[in-house]
Amino acid sequence: MQHVYQPDQAVRAPVCLFISEHTWKLGSKGWDLYCKGDMFTHKVPGDHFSIVTGAQAAAVGSVLDTFLK
Repeated sequence: MQHVYQPDQAVRAPVCLFISEHTWKLGSKGWDLYCKGDMFTHKVPGDHFSIVTGAQAAAVGSVLDTFLK
């Protein structure tokens, strides 16, 4: 049985959503229902797991660095 994460309440702050290139066509996959502030989506290379390793992690880090400034 797969666990599906579901937040308790909506986030009322800017959100940076990373979507892997393999699932980009699926859009925000419902996260827009839980984000009541601005939501910035970013396509990153790799899949759900590889976006946090190697060169893919560097791409995510670069976007986060800009987003948090």
